[in-house]
Amino acid sequence: MTDTTYVLLFEGNSTDNGFAGGAGSFDVWIKGYNFSTGISSGLPFGGSGNDFAERITAKNSGGYIFTGNSFSSDGNLTGNYGSSDIWIMSLQSNLSVAWSKHFGGSGDDRGIAAYQLADGNIMIFGNTQSSDHDVNNQHGINDVFVIKLNSLGDTLWTKTYGGTGADYILDAKYVDDTTFVLVGVSNSSDGDFVFRDKLIPYSGFYYVIDENGNYVFGGSLGTMDETEMMFSDVIIESPYHAMAFGVTYTDSIYNCSDIYQGGGDICLVDFNGMSSVNPYLAGGANDDGVNFDMEEYVKAAKINTNQYAFCTNTRSTTLAPDFHGVMDVWLSFIEVQHVSVPEAEVFQINVHPNPAENIVFVDNVKYGDVSQYEILDIQGKLLLHGQYNEDGIDISGLEKGMYLLKIKSGNSTGITQIVKQ
Repeated sequence: MTDTTYVLLFEGNSTDNGFAGGAGSFDVWIKGYNFSTGISSGLPFGGSGNDFAERITAKNSGGYIFTGNSFSSDGNLTGNYGSSDIWIMSLQSNLSVAWSKHFGGSGDDRGIAAYQLADGNIMIFGNTQSSDHDVNNQHGINDVFVIKLNSLGDTLWTKTYGGTGADYILDAKYVDDTTFVLVGVSNSSDGDFVFRDKLIPYSGFYYVIDENGNYVFGGSLGTMDETEMMFSDVIIESPYHAMAFGVTYTDSIYNCSDIYQGGGDICLVDFNGMSSVNPYLAGGANDDGVNFDMEEYVKAAKINTNQYAFCTNTRSTTLAPDFHGVMDVWLSFIEVQHVSVPEAEVFQINVHPNPAENIVFVDNVKYGDVSQYEILDIQGKLLLHGQYNEDGIDISGLEKGMYLLKIKSGNSTGITQIVKQ
């Protein structure tokens, strides 16, 4: 792929006009596009069942990593565990298949994205409703599913994230080889994606993990009535500082002064540090941020320090004087006056026991003046603080529930969730 040549990834069930050779009802097609020569012939991939494309990313030494979902067990697929499986292919530059693998279990499993790291290993991100085959330790109705492979497609490890409800990612973003961002929606009142009070069935979240699948930092926000909120994109500014973009159907949101316009509105949330959360709304009287299938989606990019752009769909005729039809593409530029959070060195906190009734201990910090601790509630209110020592931290005076433990050790800062039982 060059500045004038692009890879096109899509599904189709046509068998003529440049689409001959497909094997099933829906096949995945990969074609090239050049501004001078147009669309190349490309190739179809899949089997006799329905097969769907999600993303294609570049490999280190040329070629591509394909992420999709498959109901097939033949053709380019070597089997199927049941329903939809996550489908990953390693392709050469000429689109020949180096290997093709499927992952999941007997439930519905969906791939979102895959990225190759500098060492050749591959991180795969998706959702799962399975509890067998490749999926271990299922938490609830739907879990976030992360897989790490070597360059040959062999599984190194798998992990699931979520709570006892339904937790989905709508995107997984690569920041660097040690930083990946999961962004989506959760209706669990427990588990990995609970950072603040959850008073509604669904909350939007972002969740940062490292190359070993360990939690680094994250945030979530819901509404104060029984209305959905979801995130589909996030821009990481620095540790504990992120701009999340999604869709909501209310203005009953913590610390939000904007007025809900109707239908679906775009929700922008400035997670600025550990405790500062500033939501904003944008939209018109009809549905914004949803496609013809009523699926919520908005994508964003950073322009400069305080300016962002987002792109989505809209049915609101009041947003622009030149509204064209039933649904238009909406591109908007916004400015957010947030206070920048300085960069900080972040380390992983290891706490035991967790949950705890009385005392919690932090394994990987020094004692004395060099290590200070803070315990905050999930709204960011400071409850306890002091110097950390060998006696641990006494949480016996706290009410039962979830809290944030922040440790500053030297020039490094770490944060994790603890549960008082």
